[in-house]
Amino acid sequence: MNKIAQPLSKLNYRSEIDGLRALAVISVIFYHAQFVFFGRVWFTGGFIGVDIFFVLSGYLISRIFFLELYKTDSFDFLNFYERRSRRILPMLFFVIVISYPFAWLILSPFEFIEYAESIIASILFGSNFFFYLNTTDYGSSSALLKPFLHTWSLGVEEQFYLIFPFIGILAYRYCKNCMLIILISLSVISLLFAEFTQTANPDLSFYLPFSRFWELFCGALLATRELKQNNSTKLAHHKYLSAFGLFLVIFSVFFFNSETPHPGFYTLIPVVGVMLLISYTSKEDWVGKFLSTKPFIWIGLVSYSAYLWHFPLFALVRSANIDLTNSHKIILILITLLLSFLSYRIIEKPFRNKDIVSSKKLFSVVGISSVVIILTCLVTIKTDGFALRFGKLETLSNEIVYYRKQYWEDYSPFYNREQDKLISFPDVNVNEKNVLVIGNSWAHDIAVALSKLENIKVQFESKTGHMCNELTLPIVKKGQKSYQQWFERCRSNALRFSQIPANTNIVVLSDNIFSKGQYKNQRTQKEFEKNLKTLRENFHGRILVIKGRPTWKEGVFKKIIQLDELNVDYNYALQNELNQSIDEMLSVEKYYEEYYSNYDDVEFLSLVKSFCDTEICQLLGDGNLFYFDSQHLNLHGVKKILPELKRKIR
Repeated sequence: MNKIAQPLSKLNYRSEIDGLRALAVISVIFYHAQFVFFGRVWFTGGFIGVDIFFVLSGYLISRIFFLELYKTDSFDFLNFYERRSRRILPMLFFVIVISYPFAWLILSPFEFIEYAESIIASILFGSNFFFYLNTTDYGSSSALLKPFLHTWSLGVEEQFYLIFPFIGILAYRYCKNCMLIILISLSVISLLFAEFTQTANPDLSFYLPFSRFWELFCGALLATRELKQNNSTKLAHHKYLSAFGLFLVIFSVFFFNSETPHPGFYTLIPVVGVMLLISYTSKEDWVGKFLSTKPFIWIGLVSYSAYLWHFPLFALVRSANIDLTNSHKIILILITLLLSFLSYRIIEKPFRNKDIVSSKKLFSVVGISSVVIILTCLVTIKTDGFALRFGKLETLSNEIVYYRKQYWEDYSPFYNREQDKLISFPDVNVNEKNVLVIGNSWAHDIAVALSKLENIKVQFESKTGHMCNELTLPIVKKGQKSYQQWFERCRSNALRFSQIPANTNIVVLSDNIFSKGQYKNQRTQKEFEKNLKTLRENFHGRILVIKGRPTWKEGVFKKIIQLDELNVDYNYALQNELNQSIDEMLSVEKYYEEYYSNYDDVEFLSLVKSFCDTEICQLLGDGNLFYFDSQHLNLHGVKKILPELKRKIR
């Protein structure tokens, strides 16, 4: 009972497993490449390649673990973690070292700091937590510029292997016959946790290890089942099960997308597909023959190297402000494969071989490399991303770092709350005005500006989150993974408009939406009218809506920083970096003026003309930038809007 079946007393090589690795890494690379054909992005579900890796990893590592445990009645932890180190660390360190000089040349100071922080997190196998705290949406355009974002999956895997051996040994010692039941129970608990958290907080669920462990447990289940029974005899219908498994995986790659609730119940589709492929594919059926073709085997063998290389390569090229065509993307993929084959030969194979790299040499290389890389990254962070790289604009580089790191804390005195309620303003003074600003981060800019005016007291209310713009719920639908999260947070909008602090003279509403279509959606219009009615019923002073400012493409600041000096003439050269043309902004401004003219007690102010005339919009002036990112104002930009605010508030 519970003995390993004789045919599997030794781990045999399965070429179709390398084919599955190839399928996984190709899916991930194509997903991150974002190929566009016939006007649409393809491989939108390629992110499930990581889920394939998780199941494969759980299966392969668990086979080794259980085989040793059942055969020897013991387990060598040191040997286990040495094997993991040989597999993971040398190649990771190599990619880090090669990428660093390119990051030095390409990344802005703030990006370079985050790059260094992410490297430290990846070495400590905490990337998933780091990127949850520092990244918005995994598939967003800004996320694609973070060179080591993909190491989040390594963090999840290694966190799993820190606890899995202990779970396996405890189960083996105290309830050997319960092994399958225990693994199934843990899988179900983790899956339910994933489904719950992705509904409540999709980003947290994506990166959280407990939301992913069930996928690795599924692989472990296959390994346990395989080692306990003789699977050498295949039934005729197994070839259909393997074909169905391949269909599930391919379906997921092409039809999953950013709105698919993931990880969760939907993720069962590719996971079950991989489990069927592992269980029932053999060299005798067409699926096994397909996955065992030489191209698939070659790519599968270098899949780890390819996974590590592709993301920094794409991210750094994108950070260099190169617009990638499909041809460029194909070239980058070919470079990825070339680097992968070379590094597999030079780094991966030698370090996996104890006859070439002894344990002592491995630990020396890993230890010294870790210390050198972490110290280098700490120096990078301490020097504000080596702002000296930009010569005359070092001060500007340091400014941008300050605004992105510290500014929000230094300028957050407007959150005046006791028990989550705004404090009433002092008694009304005829010479002073008490202004409540409601909105998102754009409204925070307005609050900072108003605080610079004499005889103005300011409070800022934005507790429900920046996606709950101005007065309305964001346009999310039931079934979208972000729906429940934002629905719950934005429902409390009504409180923002019903709990106006006593002695408030003016309520300012501000957000980043600047579009003629803002109120065309019927639900948005209804939400707007409901919240505006609530505000009117609870507040009888002035209501001022402030909208509009030029916004810029993400790459504009890299271009600015790389200039020899700030010159106002550069504004002319930067007009093609605007997200909206001047004519378009003026047209939208006119739309809002007409729209709000329908409300007797609502005034409207556009800030477009604070930065733009009929010919150009200003990003900089008098040796200073007006923004600290593509849309938020720094203190120089705040001064730029003061005249218009002063005119309107008085």
